[in-house]
Amino acid sequence: MSDLEDPSHAETAQAAARFGLCENCLGRCFARVDYGYGNDERGRILAQRWDLETIPPADCHVCEGLLGRIEPMTTIVEDALEAIEFDTFLVGTRIEASTLTRQQAVYEAIGAEETEPLGTEINREIGKRLEQRHGWNVDLDAPDVAAILDTTFDHVDLDIAPLFLYGRYRKHARDIPQTRWPCRRCQGTGCTDCQGSGRTYLLSVEELIAAPAIPHAEAEDATFHGAGREDVDALMLGTGRPFVLELTNPRRRRFDPTQLEEKINATAKPAVDIEGLRFVDKEAVPLVKNHRGSKTYEATVQLATPTPTETLKKACRILEGAEVAQRTPSRVSHRRADKVRHRNVIRCRLREERPDERHARILIQGDAGLYVKELISGDNERTEPSLAGLIGEPATCTALDVVRVEEPETLDEHAPRTE
Repeated sequence: MSDLEDPSHAETAQAAARFGLCENCLGRCFARVDYGYGNDERGRILAQRWDLETIPPADCHVCEGLLGRIEPMTTIVEDALEAIEFDTFLVGTRIEASTLTRQQAVYEAIGAEETEPLGTEINREIGKRLEQRHGWNVDLDAPDVAAILDTTFDHVDLDIAPLFLYGRYRKHARDIPQTRWPCRRCQGTGCTDCQGSGRTYLLSVEELIAAPAIPHAEAEDATFHGAGREDVDALMLGTGRPFVLELTNPRRRRFDPTQLEEKINATAKPAVDIEGLRFVDKEAVPLVKNHRGSKTYEATVQLATPTPTETLKKACRILEGAEVAQRTPSRVSHRRADKVRHRNVIRCRLREERPDERHARILIQGDAGLYVKELISGDNERTEPSLAGLIGEPATCTALDVVRVEEPETLDEHAPRTE
């Protein structure tokens, strides 16, 4: 015998039936009483056991025909979902406030405590039918797409989850920022300073990567998340800098990322190229953005006076392993808080090949956030110790190349969402 047939439910069921309910709405008053039944089945059991009258959904006091339209509503959602690619989905509904008010009034009048919202039943019934027809998988927590059905106007809004792609980029040209850089004067609206472009720089790493990716995934937009950033005038070489590209509202998500990688490289080279493009989950974004791994640079140094190699080597030996105190550099003090930061120099080696005694190339590995240009120049004693301070002569970093950025150690845990 079903728990629904327990005499303790008789009075509540009779009170509910007097409102004029369909089988589904009657059964939903007892949705958590027993398991393994649909609400329509619960309604039939209650009606038979207590000799109650139920009416067709079209005449139901609560749903006013909604629960008689599950099949056509399923078709509406189905048509909307078939236009996009996804692996998991979820159905939601918008129901007229007056319907929900009637539902709540019935629940309160009969004192029912094991109820279920009307929308939950509609969502579940549509979802079940779509799973059975297509093999699509409902995901209650993080679906690829949520189809929100307006039951009044039979309109579906799709809330498509972003798509995340991890890779590493190399930048082979100077004066290209990592992300879009609006003109400081007009803030992107266009002025004489930027010749109407609205930009300080016409290209960025972000745009070179995103421009092919957006149409490839049929997305609306893209957001670039980098593991730190190099200076605009610095190259990014070696194995490249980790990044995650977040694609907004992608209608395609079942593509081979290596094909997209090839497409990006075909259009972004020679300025930028990428490698290792693969799908990741959204947790990779903070992992990459907050990554504090060490970075290795090769700095081209110009010296004020001829400086012997041994003098430079001695200064490099002192800097290697040193903790450096750096007051916010004067070149960025207008946009960053004025404070002293402490960073470690892990490695500092002089390249043996020198064109003359007024030039040198130095390999420097340091903590994330180490200002390498100021480590060379001293920045008027705002950085201590510095190469210039140790050799007792002015020194300037005339070119800076990033040659290695550590990859987040736990990145592999954020596996591809699809193949």
